[in-house]
Amino acid sequence: MKSTIQESAEILSKELNSTIQHYSYSGGIGKQFSYEVVTSLKKNKIKCCPTARYGKNNSSINLFNLYRVMVGLGGTPFPYKAISNGDDLELLDPSNMTNLVNSDN
Repeated sequence: MKSTIQESAEILSKELNSTIQHYSYSGGIGKQFSYEVVTSLKKNKIKCCPTARYGKNNSSINLFNLYRVMVGLGGTPFPYKAISNGDDLELLDPSNMTNLVNSDN
């Protein structure tokens, strides 16, 4: 895993001609973001890596444990109402959404 993270970050950095600071877990719903993986990401100067777990984040959440709102997963509708007045976004209840990945495998 360590070499995969390092190699992919180096390839991306070279191809994009930019330093890579953000990453994404493969799958990202369980074992993919273990302590070992997070440690390896940090050693490769990665600052943020969201999971694929559904939900909202707050200002105190660890940047290697962020939730996501996945749009269109399995035909799932856009999961919140966009509001233009700056209020918070209203998430739909994931238990009412079909085909939403919500396991910790």
